[in-house]
Amino acid sequence: MLPPLNALCVGPTGETAVSENGTKASWIDVLTLYDSLQGQAWRRVRAFRDVVATLASAREVEGLTAVTSHEMLTISPYGRYPDWFSGRRITLLPLVDGTVRLERFTDASDSRAVETSTLPMGDVLRVVLDRVADL
Repeated sequence: MLPPLNALCVGPTGETAVSENGTKASWIDVLTLYDSLQGQAWRRVRAFRDVVATLASAREVEGLTAVTSHEMLTISPYGRYPDWFSGRRITLLPLVDGTVRLERFTDASDSRAVETSTLPMGDVLRVVLDRVADL
């Protein structure tokens, strides 16, 4: 998924990046998208949205970019595509059973997650805030 348009900067060679102020805007755009999802199929995302809202206001994520593809949230220290998806990052995927799948990637040269866990929704905030320090 492309980043939110209001957070994009396009450089002279056409590269895409999120502006410094865009990192906060990226979190707002993720929350706006989650708010727009309607219907029973998106119920798990609505519950997840509350966790993301708390994350968005946490000091620990200042300067980090949030990118979503409706369900999966990617948290990255990078403001450029494709670095969001190939560099250090944490991905969170809310599952139908109310849990959240967390994957942590530490090295762009290895596409395998160094940590994969399934967490109860109530534990996600604590675990993510602990893990973002490594980004």
